[in-house]
Amino acid sequence: MKTKITRILLLIALFSSTLISAIKIQAQSENYTIFSNGVLAEGAKLVNGRVNGNVIVTDMLASKGWAKPRFEIRGLNIDIQKIANLKQIKLRMIATGGNAPSYSDIVLFNSENRQWYLTNFPFRAYDRKDPMFMTKGFEHTNHYGKMPAGKHYGSITGLGVNVGQPVSMKFSRIELIIDSSAADIFPDDLKPDSSWSNGQIKRVYAVSVSERIFQDDLNSSYANNNPVFNNGTIVLDGARRETVSFQLVIETEPGLDGLNDVNVVFNGVTNDNHRIDNSKAKSLQDPYNYVDKPIQLYRSRYIKMPDKVLQFVNKEVAKVADTFGRFTPAMQIPFEAEWGGAPFAIFPGKTQSVLIDIVIPEQTKAGRYQGSIDVLVKGKVISSLPVYLQVHDFALPNKPSITSFMFAGHAFQQRHGVTGVAAERLVQTYHQFYRRHHTNMQMGSHCEPGSTYTSEHNYEGRGYGLEPDYCFLTFYGLGDLKRERNQNVWNAALTDLYKKGANIPKSTKRVLYLWDEPSHSFQGGIPAFNQWVATIASFVEAFDQQNQSNTLLYATTHHHEVGNHSKLDAYGYRTLKEHSTMKANGRETWLYNGPRTYQDYVSGPRIIGWKAFQKKADVWWMWESTEAPNGFDFYHDAINFTNQYGEQAAGDGLFIFPGTDKLIEKRNPGLNGPVAGLRFFNWRQGFIDYEYLVLAHQRDPAATDEIVKKLVAEASLGQGLPNHIRSAGYPKDNSSYAWARKKLVEIISAPPL
Repeated sequence: MKTKITRILLLIALFSSTLISAIKIQAQSENYTIFSNGVLAEGAKLVNGRVNGNVIVTDMLASKGWAKPRFEIRGLNIDIQKIANLKQIKLRMIATGGNAPSYSDIVLFNSENRQWYLTNFPFRAYDRKDPMFMTKGFEHTNHYGKMPAGKHYGSITGLGVNVGQPVSMKFSRIELIIDSSAADIFPDDLKPDSSWSNGQIKRVYAVSVSERIFQDDLNSSYANNNPVFNNGTIVLDGARRETVSFQLVIETEPGLDGLNDVNVVFNGVTNDNHRIDNSKAKSLQDPYNYVDKPIQLYRSRYIKMPDKVLQFVNKEVAKVADTFGRFTPAMQIPFEAEWGGAPFAIFPGKTQSVLIDIVIPEQTKAGRYQGSIDVLVKGKVISSLPVYLQVHDFALPNKPSITSFMFAGHAFQQRHGVTGVAAERLVQTYHQFYRRHHTNMQMGSHCEPGSTYTSEHNYEGRGYGLEPDYCFLTFYGLGDLKRERNQNVWNAALTDLYKKGANIPKSTKRVLYLWDEPSHSFQGGIPAFNQWVATIASFVEAFDQQNQSNTLLYATTHHHEVGNHSKLDAYGYRTLKEHSTMKANGRETWLYNGPRTYQDYVSGPRIIGWKAFQKKADVWWMWESTEAPNGFDFYHDAINFTNQYGEQAAGDGLFIFPGTDKLIEKRNPGLNGPVAGLRFFNWRQGFIDYEYLVLAHQRDPAATDEIVKKLVAEASLGQGLPNHIRSAGYPKDNSSYAWARKKLVEIISAPPL
């Protein structure tokens, strides 16, 4: 089950120093008590609530819809503009008794008419002894006056509690906490020593994108031989239009000295007079200009994993994956980056991975290509490995055989420090990045036209020039339309929504995302939800008839929940029998999510492409790829998620990172686009594998289905128990995939009967 966002207690970067006298100083934190022991702060007034003994009791909230009415506290006067070293603002609300809403958020009011939102505030936290219990951080910026929003903090004048279901709540304590310790919030990286002189490289080897070599993983069994590394040679294969990738792992000798000024050089591969290289690239310094640029190198950035099991991963799986307290390769930072790229340093007794992507151009001649990859220290070649690439005599289609996409809550415009036209270009770059890597991005209801994916806009790669398969008129709900029962209002709203996508051709399907997981979030449950859908479906049908349009109604629910008579046009299913029933009734089959935490195997997302083929899905999408707390330290922290239930997770839903970080300059790559995590590249690889399955199935369905069965039969996309071959029910590395792809190539390449 997809759990919605609210992320771990984090960071509001603001400013600074002396607080008003009502704030008590506690070490690096300064607290302002708004309500405690039955007493409100001076001047505070309640809206839709009253003090009853030692608690605040609210009126019935959300009886007229989301945040209508909401509980508010007004009349506060906390001047944060005078504070000098403010790094974080947090709100703590202790709910005791009453009802707890399924979904909620907090709004903070200020004297500059700004409203700060903290989504899905956790009124259902499990561990009341946890210091983070019901405490979350608000919107940040420690570049006060430099960030796009400008100076807007002023004084905090109040707060509100927004909920989506009728509830009456009780609060025993409400307080603001202001932190001023930047060192604790954004600690420095360990710095390499410029005097190192005796550091040595112990070994260099290669692994696939589906292996994870931890930073302390010395003498790995993968260093001898593995599916992409045989007797000191890197061995690859791929089809035209495919992105082939591998990781080069550099391991240093233990001791006192590491290495400075390390670089990796890969000039491409050659077959007679045919080459795959970057010599014709228009902009070698820009990793997001893809014209004539088939090769990209990335340096792995390591983050420390939590030392205990968090949510969304089975305890035994995490134990077998051996992630506790270790530094895992996560972000893959392009070599061109100002920070985090190349050249780089490696500490003694550590590993450093470099990811290499090779896009095989559409017109590439089939055959065996060869080249070499060099590791340099201070400009001198220390190690050189031969690289062989077998280009198959077939191509992946320009148009993918399945629609896959990752939802992105935003494109980190604030972290990049851009607004206006620059922000629009950034969003365009994010869209191009996802498509370049064999998938798509869906950011809210934004829809990017096919002209974005052309050489005129610096794009080359799969999906060239293609219009989007789907354009979402709404995503994650309908706003005020959720409660609307008037056909004229619906008609006017749909007219406005269609105007926004007027530049998208009619071949692109328009989608209304009606509701997220109604089985537990729709008041009255599935019966009430089905009745509601039937009502609004008639409004949408009338609109479509009048405007010659075709609007798809979608919700994240399943056939076993809504049944055969649902008016939804697209939803999910559990069994192939349900799939057949849905297809017979003209329904589209949409499935979502899969393995997505750091504590699981990094190969996890790859199995999703195989599952999508096995389950015959029309669409597979991933909830979230960019969302994290507002002040999250992307390049340092692993625990990025918590929700209204108090569950915490490491890396859950975070696959893409900001290429520029104006908040934490010490960790600022300085790139005008996104940075992907290693798990994102495994999602990509799964949907590349999907195309091999389609091509093989066209030639020999029975043999292809047998291969799929061997890999996918045990695969659970939730929490699975480990066995001696697999953990979580899917392959934990590239070995099984390499065997399967070899068999698929044999089927595709076999002469016709």
